[in-house]
Amino acid sequence: DKIHPNNFEQKLDNSKFSKMYKNVQKHFANKTNVKILKGRSIDLLNSFEDESLDWIYVDGDQQYLGVKSDLKLSF
Repeated sequence: DKIHPNNFEQKLDNSKFSKMYKNVQKHFANKTNVKILKGRSIDLLNSFEDESLDWIYVDGDQQYLGVKSDLKLSF
């Protein structure tokens, strides 16, 4: 399944993605220095001050323009 911007939220609620998200939450549950956020890159990355993050993992839409946008927002 491809995730397009117009059905992004619907796909995040899909049982496959929900299971993966719950597994990630469980894996990092005892890590006080890890914060897991779920949402669109443009919304989440714009909420942080520049140079305030040590590391990020973005699982984007896998298309050139989406990846380019995620990278631009991340730096």
